Amino acid sequence: KELTQKGGAFFFRVCPSDVVQAAMMAEWFKEDGHKRAAVVFLNTSWGQGLKDEFVNRHKALGGEIVSIEACNEGDRDLRAQLTKAKASNPDALYGITQGREGGALLRQAKELGFDKPVYGADVWGSPELVETAQDATKGVKIIVPAEYKGAKYQEFAKAFKQRYGEDPDTYAALSYDMAMIVATALAKGDRGEALRKAMSATTYEGITGQTIFDQNGDVVGKGFERKTLP
Repeated sequence: KELTQKGGAFFFRVCPSDVVQAAMMAEWFKEDGHKRAAVVFLNTSWGQGLKDEFVNRHKALGGEIVSIEACNEGDRDLRAQLTKAKASNPDALYGITQGREGGALLRQAKELGFDKPVYGADVWGSPELVETAQDATKGVKIIVPAEYKGAKYQEFAKAFKQRYGEDPDTYAALSYDMAMIVATALAKGDRGEALRKAMSATTYEGITGQTIFDQNGDVVGKGFERKTLP
């Protein structure tokens, strides 16, 4: 949300806004009957923004926030935050961290006997989470950018795996499309206002589907989807 408001005329993104993600997560908590929510968030503008949006949405739907604990990027010991979250007796916990911090949180939650459902932010769909969490990911519910599996994506995925030896994640696909969108716009207007206009007028059919930007530079028509980790 902060990027939407303060990004300026040259701000564009191919991933949907976290305002959408926060609303979906609050709805998921409500559907699953989790009124008392604990939150552990990454102390960055991204983590704070998503946390604030979720807190507001959860309360608006009749929920209660019983614990909010921050962590820093690079933290691998989140036992203090988890101990406080556990003591608040939540119905569920929402982790808003990067993959490696999230993996540590899940592993240590298991060690501490935290037996409440755990939900995670979109970046918990990264390979780093599974690598760090080991066997503690089972049943964790996350919201990730919706994946497009059209013919262009299949070609990209095949080439990516041949090059790197693994399947691409969502962010590899989004990053590829963003690079191609910029390159296409540069061919039409190589700098300044001409480039901004070219980006604003983009209708690009890429490996993540069609990309169109609104007046704020946010992508139109792309969203998130729910996912339960195996």
